Amino acid sequence: MSWLEVQFDARTVVQPDGVVLYRVQVTALSSSGIEKEVFVFDANTNAYEHVASVWEMESLPPSPGQASAQDANYYRASSMVRLHTTSKAASDLIADIKTRLSLLRTLWDEANSSPFGGVETVLFSSES
Repeated sequence: MSWLEVQFDARTVVQPDGVVLYRVQVTALSSSGIEKEVFVFDANTNAYEHVASVWEMESLPPSPGQASAQDANYYRASSMVRLHTTSKAASDLIADIKTRLSLLRTLWDEANSSPFGGVETVLFSSES
């Protein structure tokens, strides 16, 4: 069974021009049985996209450097930051990330606890 410890940091930020923004930073602090790099980013823009799926956890590189070396369009990271113009949008993002992280962890455990798979070596000979 896997677990993922995640910190949600939500703050109001006042820009120098007086514009109020709502900042959401989410950081995977520690984990067991699953990698902490659970946030998907566009490798060309470094923009946060979404919480990774099981397939993305298994196939996307866990850093922008590796994405560049592999010529990948996306990569995973252990934290994300996004600014919103309304507190509702920021709150909705937090709720969405919590839902998706819970689903990822559940599906990750299901995908990695299947009794199917593994390696078995069998010798077939005329003496058996």
